[in-house]
Amino acid sequence: MFFKLKNLLNKLAFYTKFERMDMIEFYKTEIQKNLMPIRSFERDFNEIWTNWAKKNSKSEVAKFFKEKGDKLLIRWLTEVFPFNNRKLDVKFFEGGTTVDIILKITYAFSNEELFFVEKIISENKIDLSPQIALVRSFAELILIFPIIWNEIIGYEFTIMPENEKEELKKDGLNLLMEFSSRPYY
Repeated sequence: MFFKLKNLLNKLAFYTKFERMDMIEFYKTEIQKNLMPIRSFERDFNEIWTNWAKKNSKSEVAKFFKEKGDKLLIRWLTEVFPFNNRKLDVKFFEGGTTVDIILKITYAFSNEELFFVEKIISENKIDLSPQIALVRSFAELILIFPIIWNEIIGYEFTIMPENEKEELKKDGLNLLMEFSSRPYY
């Protein structure tokens, strides 16, 4: 698993220098190159949504994500992309309306991953801390997740980072992030 993450981080350093807008385009391109896992994910997501929507109101999107979102986002991060599900915690909450979604997510990067990013930042002469590079690598995947769910659910959602905290510990970097999502019209 770490081999695949190293490969992804190497590509991000080389092609994007961990610049946010470049990373979004990079991830979109990677999705198009990797159609097999993305198609499987889309098919399963669509089936889960369709079955859920038969029993519930389609306008209760926040309830759907509270009930089903954690497993879907974990699959997104660990099957479509190479993050480790044992180091990941995802929780969805309902916001102020039936369509407002709050997401809290934590991920624990190991010292090995932190040192690897430090090395590729140095090799690629990137003026950025390893912590920020890892935060961006992870956060941008969350921010593009609505590309998939918008198509399936039929609403146009945007997702926004609300809060982020990094805790450097002796065994690595713990990343705690909070996002909110709502439809835009």
